[in-house]
Amino acid sequence: MRLPSALIASATLILASYAHAQCPDSVYVRMLAPPDYPPIAIIAKLQGTVKVNVEIAKDGKVTSASASGAHQILNDLSKENAMKWIFSPDSDEPQGCKLTITYVYKIEGKPSYHPRPHRVVLKLPTRVEITAQPGIPNP
Repeated sequence: MRLPSALIASATLILASYAHAQCPDSVYVRMLAPPDYPPIAIIAKLQGTVKVNVEIAKDGKVTSASASGAHQILNDLSKENAMKWIFSPDSDEPQGCKLTITYVYKIEGKPSYHPRPHRVVLKLPTRVEITAQPGIPNP
């Protein structure tokens, strides 16, 4: 007996969604790399919100990430950062889960020759806010 291709496609989609279901509210971050605001992005006055969709393996490591929503420099930086995170293992999901992390990049304050260090606010497990003070470019 031959199964219709639409049925096979539906079954594959169901299995794929089961393999990486949405993470439960109880997921927490065990380790993360501190995010940065690259000087080139500050000079170019790049700001924005990046959504990074991550897949988390059963051991808590991020296995894949995709980013969108802002300039490509900020998207790439956020994706690279998210790939370094490690979450709590989730024993309820046999294959891991999916989660969206939001990175918010802001430039605030008056330009300075000696800008203060970046301020990072973590609202874990799903939100990171990075604020930088603009610098005055060297002539």
